[in-house]
Amino acid sequence: MARRLFALLFGIFGASSVLLMAYARHAGGDAAHLMKQEYLTIAANMLLPHAFLGIFAISQFDKIGRFSFFAATLIMCGIFMFCGGLILTAFGITTHAPTAPFGGICFAASWLVIGTAFFAKIEGKIL
Repeated sequence: MARRLFALLFGIFGASSVLLMAYARHAGGDAAHLMKQEYLTIAANMLLPHAFLGIFAISQFDKIGRFSFFAATLIMCGIFMFCGGLILTAFGITTHAPTAPFGGICFAASWLVIGTAFFAKIEGKIL
């Protein structure tokens, strides 16, 4: 059940990245819109590959076990903290994205968890 929920959320995030990119491109041309466009573009550019990575992590449960859930959880935290912070800033809900650095750390850690899990796999079992 949890894998299905994660997969659904990552699919929604992937679709959201496409919509954010389109909105950012057509948001307007004045200075306020250009700053909004920059934040939304960064958020969309980080959201798409990490939504894909999240689906990949969940799909590898049979190979890397609980590491897949740990990686998916880190990715989810990264999406909310990094991308969410930038989106809130772009729409003027916050003045800056204080959670963005922590979200970036979660993204980096998720890549390390997945890479380490596959590296540590020996004869079908995770160390």
